[in-house]
Amino acid sequence: MDEFDVIIVGAGPAGLSCAIELQKSNLRVLLIEKNKEIGPKICGGGLTTKIKDLGIPLDIAEILFPEVSISIADKEVDIKNDGEAYVGTIDRGKFGQLLLKKLSDKVTVLSGYEVAQIDRDFIVIGDKK
Repeated sequence: MDEFDVIIVGAGPAGLSCAIELQKSNLRVLLIEKNKEIGPKICGGGLTTKIKDLGIPLDIAEILFPEVSISIADKEVDIKNDGEAYVGTIDRGKFGQLLLKKLSDKVTVLSGYEVAQIDRDFIVIGDKK
């Protein structure tokens, strides 16, 4: 039985980002993902061009847009950025793999396992998928 200081359940963008930050500490970190492959997801994603400030290259975006229309209920709002792209769509698989590559061997990653039980002092994971 292994012991960890922090256990992150889910290797989506949030879980991977937490692991990236935690690897800077002396904490023992475990990241568990239920899917066999980290990254791919049915839904697409969108990020602003501020991702470059986080060290994520803009070429991760499939399409960049200088304007967006948002519809809420009966209202529509157009947001324009004077021809300069500021939002883009991303492939979640590529994005997940990009974040995964930022992890060092200080983080233990388990993929293909579901968490069966979470307790204050332990977790139980099921068999590998």
